[in-house]
Amino acid sequence: MGRLIRITLGMLLALTGLVVALLPILPGWLFLLLSLVVLSADIPILRRAVCWIEKRFPITQKPLERLKKTFYGKDTPPSPCEPEKEAQGDSAGDGKKPRSP
Repeated sequence: MGRLIRITLGMLLALTGLVVALLPILPGWLFLLLSLVVLSADIPILRRAVCWIEKRFPITQKPLERLKKTFYGKDTPPSPCEPEKEAQGDSAGDGKKPRSP
């Protein structure tokens, strides 16, 4: 999906989420979460927010991955959480995993 289309869709979802949050008919947080996932590929601070959500609420990891695959296809951006895990695992500096005590 093109970047312009993705940003437009994300902004429309965010606007819909804000409007629907004022109405008691639909849950506005659902649209806001969808806009967060759509816009996270192009906006780094939202990418960190998705990472925080994945860490804080592990049950959301599978649905978020499905949403990312739906919106991005093969161009799924790497999760910002993964480089942190690699950096922690490479603390010895030699590329090997550190031994547990």
